[in-house]
Amino acid sequence: MEWCEYEEIRGVSCPHGPSHTPEAQGLMERLVKTLKEEWLMWKEPKNILDMQSSLEGFRKWYNEVRDHSSLGYRVPKEVHYAA
Repeated sequence: MEWCEYEEIRGVSCPHGPSHTPEAQGLMERLVKTLKEEWLMWKEPKNILDMQSSLEGFRKWYNEVRDHSSLGYRVPKEVHYAA
């Protein structure tokens, strides 16, 4: 099965950047690196349900707890949703 067919069946989209330009996907690459190196190294899921729960925990941690150097060592929630 081709990936594009899988996307249609599952209702999942996976946008692709231009070929041979890794900097086009830089933000996504960094997010995946953070997920692997800072989250999954100490929160190793045991099954798919555990993984789903862990990913929700990662999302909250990444946006509400983890300081980002690119944001002046503040959390995204504070920067993007400040009242």
